[in-house]
Amino acid sequence: MNYLLFGLIGAPLHIPMFNVVLITFALVVIYQIIGITLVSILPNFRSALTIGSGFTAIAFSFAAYTFPMEGLPKSMQYLAQIFPYAHFMKYYVNRAIKGIPVEMTWQTPFSPVTLRLIVDSCLPYVCKENKIRRI
Repeated sequence: MNYLLFGLIGAPLHIPMFNVVLITFALVVIYQIIGITLVSILPNFRSALTIGSGFTAIAFSFAAYTFPMEGLPKSMQYLAQIFPYAHFMKYYVNRAIKGIPVEMTWQTPFSPVTLRLIVDSCLPYVCKENKIRRI
């Protein structure tokens, strides 16, 4: 995607390509963490795949990939904030294409980290109550 966007199409790139690769790598790591969380919470792998694919499909719809987030109703804009892909797209566009400095966009990558901390703090209680295996 990065090569196509910045190499072939020629979109303006305002930060080094290494930073763009790091941003994309962070998205992959966040979604792997979500996958591990789903696998450890749900009783079987099939349920984890079903919920994970539904989560990803909805994330694409809410993350300005298919429809601009600003055009959604306010309630849907708030709902879109739970998907890490929305924060990735906002940060990716702000940093790589628009060239906005990190000081102005630090809240966007902070949100998925907060989500992960909430999951980490709740997971032991969920696993203990439901006697679910942990990874």
